[in-house]
Amino acid sequence: MTFMKNADSSGNDKLIPSSTAGPVNSFFSTPSSERAGDRTAPAAKLRRRTVSPGDVIELVVLVHSPSVGPSTWEAVAHQLRKQHIDVIVPSLREVADADPPSGPIVLACVRSALRDAARMRPLTVVVHSNAGYFAPILALDPDMRVTSLIFVDASLPSTSGSSALAQPELLAFLRDQAIDGVLPPWTTWWPDEEAARLFPDRETMRRFQRDEPRLPLAYYEQAVPAPAGWDDRHCAFLLYSDAYAPTAEVARGRGWPVEAIAGEHLHMLVDPAATANAIIRLAQARNH
Repeated sequence: MTFMKNADSSGNDKLIPSSTAGPVNSFFSTPSSERAGDRTAPAAKLRRRTVSPGDVIELVVLVHSPSVGPSTWEAVAHQLRKQHIDVIVPSLREVADADPPSGPIVLACVRSALRDAARMRPLTVVVHSNAGYFAPILALDPDMRVTSLIFVDASLPSTSGSSALAQPELLAFLRDQAIDGVLPPWTTWWPDEEAARLFPDRETMRRFQRDEPRLPLAYYEQAVPAPAGWDDRHCAFLLYSDAYAPTAEVARGRGWPVEAIAGEHLHMLVDPAATANAIIRLAQARNH
């Protein structure tokens, strides 16, 4: 299976399948990271909160892509707890059961996972893959104190306006996959042997697959608000896969710390200890 990878002039990378098979490494992402004016959505309920970078790591919130399940982060959560860091892994399964907009659902799931007292502790929010598009909604929620955002092989939202979850090339592929408006589980979008390359072993793959939702096609047809000011806090990027290298360069261009661990899109399942250590380093880094 091969794919063509293009980047437009704004730094947005586009994944274009060169065959009928699905994009393994970064199908989640058709980043629209600099589309400041695209389909701007109102954000009257989101208040701008400026936070000094590099606050102490008190509580880490590991946010999985709605395309998969919370088992994405379980091994990394274990590694962080071994280093005496409090960790929450919210489940976003409810996204699959509701029509867009998905932002309020993601926010409600994260709020629900946090006890009331924990919400105002300094939060390091870590997002993977297309969960990156929901970072602005989480960062600007007045009921949470998000001091750091770390994007792990993740899509970058626009600095203002809104971000489309998928570009036309990916949407065309997804529409061919949908049955009655519902997509099959992510790892079934291509041959089993191709998906298996993302996992350290078959048992991890089976556990991951048991956790996968079936998302409505409409999930990918939406745009997510990105109100100005969401990145007025410490932001950083952890790169795994070649497919996200252009996105990492966009992050670097924004002045964010960037680290790389060579691997595939689900490398946190392969080396959770290295991922946990990178998250700690990036959370403690300083923007320049």
